[in-house]
Amino acid sequence: MKNQFLFDYPLGPGPFPAVIIAPGIRYPMDGSIFKELVRIFVEKGLVVARLNWFFYLEDPVTGMPSENLQTELAELRALSATLRMDKRVNATQIFVLGKSLGSVIAWRAFCADKDLLGAILLTPLCATEEEKHYPLLATEARPVLLIAGDNDPHCKLALVNQLAIGLGGKTALKLVAGNHNLELSGAMCQQNGQSIEDLGIAFRRKISALAMSIYAWIDASLTNL
Repeated sequence: MKNQFLFDYPLGPGPFPAVIIAPGIRYPMDGSIFKELVRIFVEKGLVVARLNWFFYLEDPVTGMPSENLQTELAELRALSATLRMDKRVNATQIFVLGKSLGSVIAWRAFCADKDLLGAILLTPLCATEEEKHYPLLATEARPVLLIAGDNDPHCKLALVNQLAIGLGGKTALKLVAGNHNLELSGAMCQQNGQSIEDLGIAFRRKISALAMSIYAWIDASLTNL
């Protein structure tokens, strides 16, 4: 089965900075968060490259990644190599963004590829102190942005705060209201007196604001080269 690579471009010949998106285990490249990120990024002049993992294409419901994630890492590297050959892309200004499992794979790709300019870890995995998915984070000299939900069972707030204490000077942490998909629970919705429709509108506004803040971070990282 051939992998799905999808590329979105701003208007014009470029070359443009670019963002590679690595999806989650059950959160595909066309998930609502990614759709809004792509819309904002392209509007602001970034190329976006994304993929769905082989295991997800084969079985979206029960498919699982390779045991050591080497298959998925190879897929992400293949996407990166394809992107770098594109004349519309500035190969020296590429960021990698991963969500959940994708953040683990993105981090491994980032550590192995010193030509990647920065990394964005969206809803990273740190539910227990034993989980060490992001080695060398505290000493990484390139720009890194961590974005965590404040009610995410897969990334406990206390561990996020503990992680933040040792972060390097170019690593930023942003907390967003919500769970692992940055959504508010039905119970929280009732407590706030919001209808399901209101909740959907608030979610879309929140993700749009998040996309703008990520773009601002990328832009600042490019400005400070």
